[in-house]
Parts: sequence; C-alpha cells; structure tokens
Amino acid sequence: MIDNRSLALKFFTFFMLSFCFFIATSHADSIWSENSNSPYVTPKAQKPGDVVTVIIEENTSALQSGSTQSDRDTDIQLDLENAAASNYSGRSDANDSSLGISMRGANRYRGVGRTMRNSTVKTTLTATVVDVQPNGNLFIMGQRQLKINNEIQQLEVSGIVRQSDITPENTIHSSQIANAKIGLSGSGPVSAPQQTGLFSKLFGWLF
Repeated sequence: MIDNRSLALKFFTFFMLSFCFFIATSHADSIWSENSNSPYVTPKAQKPGDVVTVIIEENTSALQSGSTQSDRDTDIQLDLENAAASNYSGRSDANDSSLGISMRGANRYRGVGRTMRNSTVKTTLTATVVDVQPNGNLFIMGQRQLKINNEIQQLEVSGIVRQSDITPENTIHSSQIANAKIGLSGSGPVSAPQQTGLFSKLFGWLF
C-alpha cells in the first residue's frame, strides 16, 4: 500500500513539473522573430538607405536629332550731300557733290546633330530607398553614367515601388515603377553641333 502511494506521489510530481515546464516554454520568445531575415535569402529593401536593383529591359527604336538655326541681316546706308557753293537766294550751285556709304552684313548659322538607335536595351541600375510612404510603398532614386554611340550620358531613375513587387533576389523591373522618371543628359556628337563657334559668336556680336 505504501509503495502504491509513493509511486502515485512520484507520478503526480513528475506530471506537475512537466506541466509547469510546458507553460514556461510556451510563453518564452522564439529565437526566430518574424522580422528576422533568413541567412539563405537576400534581404529585400524595406527602409531608407536600403538598395534595390532596377532591371531595365526594353526594345527601343528611336531617332535622336537636334538642329540650331540663327539668321540675322544687317543693312546700313548713309547718304552725305555736300553743297559746293550756295548763292544768297538759297539755291545750290550746279557743282553739288554727293557721297553715299552703304554697309551690309549677314549672319547665317546652321547646326545639326543626329544619332539613330534600333536595339534592345538591357542594363541594371542600383537605386536607393529614399522614403517609405504611409502605405508601405518605397520611393527610390538612382543614377548611372552610360556611354552610347560616343555619347556620355547620365541615367537617372526615380519612382515609387511596392514592396510586394520586389523579388526575393531584391530586384524590380523598370515597368513596375510607378510615376517613373528616367532622364538622360550628357555631351557628345549630338550635343556638340548645337553650340555656336567662336567666330560665329564674334560675327553675331558685330552685326
């Protein structure tokens, strides 16, 4: 009888200890939080300062040209009449002399630059998260310098992206950027002919 009571007491004690241990562990914090990143997955951009890779892949067919035209005509005529002699009646003598001076100048300037492209553009651009909007969307900005057809151009991209559109590899396609602004600026064979030369500027200043 005593052995049965002792065995029951031991079983009850073990049960209570197990129950208390279960309660304690169920309220403990897990070592893996919901916001923690997996060591096997590339972290996705989600806060200011994070970077995201923008994939630009588009078929383009474009003609880029520019022309400058400036026309100016100058015509100056000056007539000088010199009377050789005059009588008291106010009539001029027949030997009057007349001197005429005429000056004419013309300024013509034409500048034309043109480049044609018909190709598939594939490039990547790393942008930085500048701001996080209240709805969770990200405002990104990035820039990159390109050289196309001897044209050194600055590529700038900005816009709004949804975090859900960012792939697990932390990339996003340019077509998924809302209010996208893509700008190109630079110098080269297209931009150079648009500038008037020194002699053209001097001639334009004179006339």
